Amino acid sequence: MQSFAFGKRAAIPDTNVIRLLQRFFGILSATPTHRGAPGQITVQLAEDVLPERKAGEFNFAMLDFGATICVSRRPKCGSCPLLQHCQQQLT
Repeated sequence: MQSFAFGKRAAIPDTNVIRLLQRFFGILSATPTHRGAPGQITVQLAEDVLPERKAGEFNFAMLDFGATICVSRRPKCGSCPLLQHCQQQLT
């Protein structure tokens, strides 16, 4: 939350963001969690993809995208603007 409150560059690897990153980069995991190797890799990846500027805006976008398009059940892959680059297309 530091990126929202203080404008700092800090990723917010919540469940929606982890699920989005795991699907996009093809990281296999039974569940999108922080525990275990896939989760730890994804938490690091959340930091790696975070832009140097406007981290808060990027985090909001990731949270929103994971909550509205790349949802856990019945993701809306057909309307996803990232579909052609996604490693785990579900449709």
